[in-house]
Amino acid sequence: MPENSIGDFRFLSLTLPDNVKQRVIVSTRPGVPGAALWLTGTRGLPFEATSKVDAPSLAGAIGLLRQYEELIGQDPVDMVWNDIPVTDGGTQLAVLGVAPIAGRVFRLASSTGGLHPPGYGWIEARWNLILLPTD
Repeated sequence: MPENSIGDFRFLSLTLPDNVKQRVIVSTRPGVPGAALWLTGTRGLPFEATSKVDAPSLAGAIGLLRQYEELIGQDPVDMVWNDIPVTDGGTQLAVLGVAPIAGRVFRLASSTGGLHPPGYGWIEARWNLILLPTD
């Protein structure tokens, strides 16, 4: 199973938008043929990620959410998505907000595998994040 994490929190699944680190701005001007491309680098544009993970119980899932919330406004952390470090020596991730996805924190009847076997709780959360330069 690939590693997915934000700070010390590991997930079974972490969904990110495209172009989290590098964006391209296309510049055109009326009356001038062609276009210019500008690479923005790590400019600190907020983005959303969605995490999914099992928990030992429903209370454990709610406890995880409370721990996630403690990251809001704290020192930046590292992120790994599908075994690929999103943050590197020059960037880290700040958590601007995190909330459960409506109806996606619940008790499981039973499960096998996962990060907290046997997992009887489940949580899906939406994270509001921003990459910050650390240099």
